[in-house]
Amino acid sequence: MRKIILCIMIAAASFGINSLEMKHSDKPIHNEAGVYEDDYMFSGKSLLFTGKADDLFFGGEKLDFEGETKNSLSAFGSKVVVGGKVGNDMTLAGSKVTVRGGVNGTVFAAGEDVVFDKSSVVNGTIFAVGGTVTIKGQVTGDVYVGTGKLIIDGTVNGNIKTNTGFINFGDLARVNGDFTYTSDHKLKQKDAGAITGKITFKENKINSNFKEFRKAASAVFIVFKIVLLISFILGGLLLLLFPISRRLNIGSVKNFWKTTAWGLIPFFMYPAITFAFLLPLFTFSITGLFLLAGLPLLFITQVLGVTLFGQMLFRVFKWKSENRFLWFLFGSVFFAVLSSIPGLCIIGAVLFSSAGWGVIVNVLFDRKNVDSL
Repeated sequence: MRKIILCIMIAAASFGINSLEMKHSDKPIHNEAGVYEDDYMFSGKSLLFTGKADDLFFGGEKLDFEGETKNSLSAFGSKVVVGGKVGNDMTLAGSKVTVRGGVNGTVFAAGEDVVFDKSSVVNGTIFAVGGTVTIKGQVTGDVYVGTGKLIIDGTVNGNIKTNTGFINFGDLARVNGDFTYTSDHKLKQKDAGAITGKITFKENKINSNFKEFRKAASAVFIVFKIVLLISFILGGLLLLLFPISRRLNIGSVKNFWKTTAWGLIPFFMYPAITFAFLLPLFTFSITGLFLLAGLPLLFITQVLGVTLFGQMLFRVFKWKSENRFLWFLFGSVFFAVLSSIPGLCIIGAVLFSSAGWGVIVNVLFDRKNVDSL
């Protein structure tokens, strides 16, 4: 990455630069305190510049600029700190960009965190892009900002135009100009009092539309879950109308958990067997049958499991009722609660379906000991 930056800098410097001082160092700190009558270019790990140069170009990890340039400063690094004086335009890009000195010209700054400290003085236009942009110093010129969070706690003698999600005005904030902003929320009344010019608010349509979409999607999802639950209850009641369901009886609470434990085997084996049939090419038709039968079997086992769960609760609370429809309706209450809680809905699906599968296993392999379907 460092080599790429160096190549770009060399290519850019080859146009309009008569003389150039180029240096490279991998030392943690490389201090340059001399006076250069030409342009200075540095690439390396870090640079502490306390000297003077016509133009300064930096590409590396860290720049501490405490010197002076007659013309421009261009710096690209992880951390860029400008505490000196820049005679003309300045271009900065890094993860952390901090300006503490003086700049006479246009400033282009981009980074995760861009800060114009309280000691900074900028006489020119600012174009800043970042996760957070903070202006605590003095700016004489217009400011254009695109950021997630804009903090103003200094003086701006010019217009501000910003697209941001959040705006915070400090006690020392003062904007002597117009303030045009696109955001999710309007300025607070006390913040608006720090602006002398015209205030223009534009709602962030993208976030607004997304919020509306999210609300609509949530409403549709809730309605879908309610319709699905009603369909499950109606379908379950119809399934329990079959005469054979009259013999649905788990006996005791202990038998319920025993039956559920046995039902875990086919519950997990069914998808495994379906996947196994995908391996040989000639068994695609068998795989298709298993896939088609999966949803009906899941519905049947869920209904049986919810009914048995309701019967178990009747046994726990010592309610005397042998009505399988009441068992199912009572169990459906817990089914609905578990289905609406993220994470627990999966546990509920495994529990009820395994109980239903356990009944089927008992019917197929142990008819004598269990009164079942």
